[in-house]
Amino acid sequence: MKIVIIGAGSIGGYFGALLAKAGNNVVFVARGNHLRAMQNNGLTVKSALGNFHLDKVEATDDIYSIQNPDVIIHTTKTWQVKDTLPAISAIMKEDTIVIPLQNGISIAEEMQSRIPKENIIQGSCKILSKIEEPGMINHFGDTPMITIGEYNQEFTPRLKRLENTFTNAGIPTIMTDDIEKKLWEKFVLICTGGLISITGTSFGRVREIPETREKLRDSLIEICAVSQKVNGKLELEFADKIMDVIDNFPYEGATSTCRDLWNGKHSEIDYLNGMVVKLGKENDVPTPINDMIYYCNLPREYKARKGE
Repeated sequence: MKIVIIGAGSIGGYFGALLAKAGNNVVFVARGNHLRAMQNNGLTVKSALGNFHLDKVEATDDIYSIQNPDVIIHTTKTWQVKDTLPAISAIMKEDTIVIPLQNGISIAEEMQSRIPKENIIQGSCKILSKIEEPGMINHFGDTPMITIGEYNQEFTPRLKRLENTFTNAGIPTIMTDDIEKKLWEKFVLICTGGLISITGTSFGRVREIPETREKLRDSLIEICAVSQKVNGKLELEFADKIMDVIDNFPYEGATSTCRDLWNGKHSEIDYLNGMVVKLGKENDVPTPINDMIYYCNLPREYKARKGE
């Protein structure tokens, strides 16, 4: 199977390396020093599940140069997706499958501006990893996992082929008949980074102070209320399940959105708490806590976008 990984960083680099190690024809799309390191020295994965090195990998920064992919796994940041769509559309075959693994709930819909809906299989992933240095991915934390599902909620032959391909590569994979619900469940959790960001602290510090804990829980209830109006996928009580998850996070833990904002980088805040605000307005659901979270993060976000 010819698989293209668009965004061969901490997520795409890890999953792509496993797929290549299993014998698939994998093309990595990357840039900068990370791209040059892969082209010259291959790709190294450090992991508690087993270290390995690929002596030779196919890597490029030119999507247009890739021919006849069977599967395109998209793992860039959410805000980078739109710029890749013309190139993806140009290289696709009639039956090429595109799988977005970004955070958020709107990327598959955004892709449909250039990619036919029938070519998209929605996906979500769980992984803690980073680029330790150019050409080296460091996976840490729990076992990574991918969840995939069709729009029509069926376990189609192509979905089963993907599940088999990923599983054979050592990637635990779940097929679901309700991928939209799975995306929303992850969305609620990822949106917690917005509040952590503006406090400048961590999950542990926010959850141990009664006042900030209450605001965190209220922000989650707002997202569940928006979901009820949009698609009915989440009950309000789901907020307490997420609080239970947060109570088991490392005390000094934070999200990638937090780290991006703190480090002056363009973040995904528009696709997270910003999306809650947008959908709340469109569906007449008040979201005062998420309004505050989003708008308080915007000055830092706008500064990052201007490169200041």
